[in-house]
Amino acid sequence: MNLLHLNFKIDKPRFREVAEAWRNNGRWYQWKQFDQVDKWWQTYPQQGEDPNINEVAEALNIQQFDNRPRFYWLETNNDIPIHYDEDHVTSIQINLMDQIPVIGIEGVGNVPYEAMAINNGDIRHWVDPVPYERLQMKFVMRETWQEVIEAIPNEYIQN
Repeated sequence: MNLLHLNFKIDKPRFREVAEAWRNNGRWYQWKQFDQVDKWWQTYPQQGEDPNINEVAEALNIQQFDNRPRFYWLETNNDIPIHYDEDHVTSIQINLMDQIPVIGIEGVGNVPYEAMAINNGDIRHWVDPVPYERLQMKFVMRETWQEVIEAIPNEYIQN
């Protein structure tokens, strides 16, 4: 399965502040597969625009890819239905909250994570509702799973 936990630590309070600085530039995610429900706020800084985001991309060695950084807020008690992401993308998802999030993976069940790489264009996944807001930093790449994984420094690959 193309899902890999990363041993990547991030200064969560600092990056919550970075995310908040971008929050007013965001919008509700426009569902293509489901009826529109305003519950998933996203903001899309341009790659290279924010030195804080660049720092994370460089640490993960993904700055050479079109990595499409973003921040996602999922409101309290809301879910994301089971789906594939568009375009067979691979992403790196980094939790910025104190609570450990869980992602549902078809055929596996609930998977807790702090940071992970996932080939979410080829793995059906979902998010169940929880009684707190979620916030993550995400990089979305259209390079192959193998290209992305080979770029990530070994020190961050969790066995």
